[in-house]
Amino acid sequence: MPDRYAAFISYAHRYAPWVRVLQANLEKCLAAAGRPGVVFLDQTDLGSGRSWVTQLQAGIDKSEHFVLVATPEALASPRVGDEWGAFLSTRRGWLEQGRLHLVSLVDVPMPPFLSQVQRVDFLNAGEAKYRQALRELTAGLLGHSDRRNLPVLPTDLEIPALPDPGLDPRLRARLVEWLTPVLGKRVLRLAVAAGLRREPAELDGQPSAECLASSLVVWETGNEEPLSAAVRILDTLRETLEEDEPARVADLIPLRADLVARQKEAPERGLLEIWLAQVVADHERLVPYFQQQAEENLLDRVYVELEVRSEEERSSLGESASGPAGARPGRPLGLREVLALPWEGDPWISGRWMVLGDPGAGKTTLLRHLAATLARQTDRAWVPLFESLPKLLRDRDSLLDRVVRRMERAGHPAQGLAA
Repeated sequence: MPDRYAAFISYAHRYAPWVRVLQANLEKCLAAAGRPGVVFLDQTDLGSGRSWVTQLQAGIDKSEHFVLVATPEALASPRVGDEWGAFLSTRRGWLEQGRLHLVSLVDVPMPPFLSQVQRVDFLNAGEAKYRQALRELTAGLLGHSDRRNLPVLPTDLEIPALPDPGLDPRLRARLVEWLTPVLGKRVLRLAVAAGLRREPAELDGQPSAECLASSLVVWETGNEEPLSAAVRILDTLRETLEEDEPARVADLIPLRADLVARQKEAPERGLLEIWLAQVVADHERLVPYFQQQAEENLLDRVYVELEVRSEEERSSLGESASGPAGARPGRPLGLREVLALPWEGDPWISGRWMVLGDPGAGKTTLLRHLAATLARQTDRAWVPLFESLPKLLRDRDSLLDRVVRRMERAGHPAQGLAA
């Protein structure tokens, strides 16, 4: 790790390819201006075998400037907030000295605290606009306050492709605009939290209602297909608020119509593929700890030993000709092997399995992880459906009816999905 860095770049990982080009270009620009320096980026400057949290903090402490790539995902990220907060906490006079630089990449409401910082505009930047913005940012890192005296750019720059913002920024802005006054009222904010199945405390602590609205859209969308997620959010808000706030809910109708129209323009995907993507989105973020630590893949490395047991006498199994029953004794079976056992001709294999365990042992997490894993696999032998048995008993709906209704709420005509 170098003794000093010219700057530290903080960003949301959705935009990692674009940011990696920005880092390389900034280092070229600094060298061309006679002030060579290393720009810290986690993609290139984090070493293996050591705490990444410690390395990030060291990078912040050793950086002369801080570059925040402002996007909805970045402003909704507690990690990004901790990074720029850590930088400012040790830099007195940072505003007067021009140490914090905001790169506007995707339009997003800014916290009042950051709104006093001059932004460098990379919004929808073609080559000419990108070069101009890069000159302005380089001038800031060089400490030049006069925007009329911008550095000359080197000739070997790479101009990155425009990043994919997910949901169209104009549609996102309309949704955020609608949500802002709703979230500004505590009673409505609590209703929204309940409707979206979020703890009320999750909606506290944001610098403004507009920032909360933007962050809530990010949190709710996750890795789900953006248009489907937006329609689902709108439908949930409508069901939650239509009785008490009919006038507000009526304003959602044209926005929903625009979202559905945009969905129809999108490349056609099979209903089954859309459903599988929905399953992945529902169940891939299983445990907040793993998500916060950026270690969701740890769940793939958890070994769960399953004991397969039948209430039938063992003697009734030994003569089975199907194979797995005879191979079962003395060999633990993985969950997918259990599901693959052929039940034709074997009275002990019903095709239905129960996972037993103490409260908190991880039964639900195991099944949700299985659902998401199966939905991702192209060679799957099953279509995963994850449902709550108490809900099925209470509502008296068939399982497939619930699936179809879920799809329709997300804006997808679901005729034929049951088949």
